[in-house]
Amino acid sequence: MAEKAREAWLKAFPEMILHLECTPDYNNPGNYRTKTWTGFERGNCISTEILNTEFQSTSGDGASIVLWDCYKEQIQTVNFIHDELLNEIRITTKEQMMKELYHIGDIMVSSMKKVIENVNIKVESSFMTRWFKEAEPVLDESGCLMVMTGIGSDLKPHYEPLETIIELEKRRTA
Repeated sequence: MAEKAREAWLKAFPEMILHLECTPDYNNPGNYRTKTWTGFERGNCISTEILNTEFQSTSGDGASIVLWDCYKEQIQTVNFIHDELLNEIRITTKEQMMKELYHIGDIMVSSMKKVIENVNIKVESSFMTRWFKEAEPVLDESGCLMVMTGIGSDLKPHYEPLETIIELEKRRTA
């Protein structure tokens, strides 16, 4: 049954035949090697590692380009967690902060498109007072992102309007 299912799958997706071909690593018998679209070479791997390399290494190459392009734009990146870029944005005006957030998103998409051209790439952004894994983009009634400030006693994320954070910063620095 497994062989019939595999044959049906390969018939439905013939491009997978080429994908599933692994190049032997002659320096490490029993293992495989590959080269990614961006020229990265990887060897001494088992078949599942090699088959994932095309995707994972390309995403990693794209992430490196994102970080480099943000650095060149003098964006204050403070951390990169798996697939999340954390940047410091000066608290100025609502309009300026949203403009900078969209600018960073545009850089991220155009940078990733340098290595992954035919995939629809999207960026989801949030404002936070510190990093929260639970952060989601939450919009106020005017369509502006709200700021996640913590986890409430009900264990749900707590959000404040951007104007509130700007006003608090003005008072703090006055």
